[in-house]
Amino acid sequence: MKKRRIAICLIIALLVGLISNSHVTVSAQTDTNPAVTVTVNKKIDVALSVGATGVDYSGFSKDLKAKLLELGQIPEEDINISELVSQSVSTSNSSFKWWVYDHTIGTPVINDSTNNYTEKTESQNEQGGHPYYNKASHIETTNNGADLFFMGYGSSAYKDFMYLENNDPTTKTFQFDIIENEAYDALDGVGFLFNTTVTGNYENETQKMSGYLLFFQYGYDGRGQEIALYKFDDLNTKNFHHLNDPATIDDTESFKKLGSSTVYSSDVKYRKIKIEAQPSNVKVWYKGSTAEIKDELNESDIVSWT
Repeated sequence: MKKRRIAICLIIALLVGLISNSHVTVSAQTDTNPAVTVTVNKKIDVALSVGATGVDYSGFSKDLKAKLLELGQIPEEDINISELVSQSVSTSNSSFKWWVYDHTIGTPVINDSTNNYTEKTESQNEQGGHPYYNKASHIETTNNGADLFFMGYGSSAYKDFMYLENNDPTTKTFQFDIIENEAYDALDGVGFLFNTTVTGNYENETQKMSGYLLFFQYGYDGRGQEIALYKFDDLNTKNFHHLNDPATIDDTESFKKLGSSTVYSSDVKYRKIKIEAQPSNVKVWYKGSTAEIKDELNESDIVSWT
């Protein structure tokens, strides 16, 4: 069994709102009547990000359409204005209603009403003196929910994950930072679920998941091998989560690989990933480095699939 040392720092930004074609970005400061300066094409969509603000933007739509007509001769019917809500998501259950699929050495907790699915680890995890076999939880949140650590096992190859229900079909953007070599672990890979739905009950083993998985697959030597995009349908969550000797993602019947990329670099500690997901397509940015990545991802970091 290969060994990986990994910790995942997770910061997720949900961007709710549909954006298409051309865009206009407007920054509303403390002025209650913000000035608008734009360069536009005809047939445009405008995304207004409001967040928490004391600015009165009730007349924004009318004023912007008038300004666009004045500057660009764009009629009102060619302008669509959508309102966005930008939100930072904490992995703390006190802030968001996460569904937690975890394992413990103690008493299991399986509860569909609270979406807590903490199974008991098998006894063979005690073998070999694995430092984390006796953990009460293998998913640990720190830094007020901004950082998320996954801790591994002995011989059992479980899959632990967290799921946040969101049925809004509009564009969503997620950004993650992965920091490796922070804690002992044994992983075949790490991934992110998106555009995923869950039906049924875990307790009676009828719970199924359908959606997409962006998966970072490690090679047999424990180093980065590829980024792969999978689609899966009617995946039994209990079997996926708790099966003691599961197949790899590639060999699991429910998963269909849609594309892959070898951009996933080896021998780096820091990785930054960005996912822009829509109901019918996804765009992924990736960068790996031996030093902390402080710059934002740009167009040169977009992943090309084969």
